[in-house]
Amino acid sequence: MSLMPIYDDPSYCVDLHTHILAANSTVSYDPYHPRAEKNTGDSALDLIHQAQNTGTKVIATTDYNHIKESYMGVLGHPEHVVGYHEIFGKPKAERDTLMDKRIVALAGLEVMANPDMHLLAYFPNYTGTDAGPQISENLQTILDRLEDQRDKELDFYLDKLNERGYEFEKDEILKQPERGPAGINNFYYLFQERYPEDWPESCDRNTLYEKILNPIGVEWRLSGEYEQIISIATINEFAEAVHESGGVWGYAHCLSMGLSQSEFSVLLDITRPDLVELYYPTEILRQTHGAAPKKVVATIQSYEMAVEALKPVYEVLITGGSDYCPYYSYPLPLTGKKSIESGMKWQDFWIFMDKVEERIGKR
Repeated sequence: MSLMPIYDDPSYCVDLHTHILAANSTVSYDPYHPRAEKNTGDSALDLIHQAQNTGTKVIATTDYNHIKESYMGVLGHPEHVVGYHEIFGKPKAERDTLMDKRIVALAGLEVMANPDMHLLAYFPNYTGTDAGPQISENLQTILDRLEDQRDKELDFYLDKLNERGYEFEKDEILKQPERGPAGINNFYYLFQERYPEDWPESCDRNTLYEKILNPIGVEWRLSGEYEQIISIATINEFAEAVHESGGVWGYAHCLSMGLSQSEFSVLLDITRPDLVELYYPTEILRQTHGAAPKKVVATIQSYEMAVEALKPVYEVLITGGSDYCPYYSYPLPLTGKKSIESGMKWQDFWIFMDKVEERIGKR
């Protein structure tokens, strides 16, 4: 795939929500995936290719519970990528030189507070090296607990699947993409390969989820082993840990929470996030269960009004991202053409980051 030199276009796109890690935290591909042979074998490089070919100039790596592995994965291609930490606080002229013909990568991560509430965090001065700024001990403790919980959850799912007559090895599941706990929502292809009579190619992912995976998920959340590590009561602890680490945090794909404008306003007022991801183009209809586009746009606008209403008290920054994952059989495009769903633009990103840097500096 060619890398197109399209960096002089003022309509550059920005995508602050991408995934590249497998569930075992490696930047690699699931060998069972039908698209595996069509890619480079390096999911970080495939993300870079996709960004280059869609006019996306800025990407944030936001894998679940991990910051270093995915960020260093994209920085492993310095001919195509410059880390935001390398331009953090630099004068514009120097910044432009460092960015010349390269994509800007911002370090981040995502955590799951509950199935309908995910949180994003970004760390502008994080370098990924031992010599640079590190995430705080408090934040690392939270991420370690989330990983331990995810491992227990995978064991629970495998036991329940075995009871239903479906046998899978833990190692093969850990090679799956990290969308969802330990790739649980992504062994769709393994079901099709191993149990074609039950799950033919004509059977879609949603059917598998509703009939098998979601009921197990409900059992898990009712089990004695389940611990909701990040809840509304402890979001402030997560926020404090992110701030200690020189970062900012907020809510991912807000539409999926299914809140009314007033409920959304209350959530923002109670938890005081730095940002909310209102622009989520590629899966926006799925997140609203097939709602008509006009309803989706109306919901976004109502959330924008909730954000605007808080400005006299404090400013919530608005971000956008595609939730791109190169493992999917249909490659999700990164942030696309101009529309209310398409997320941040080049000039918006720098306004956003100026406010982020100012906010971090005040701490």
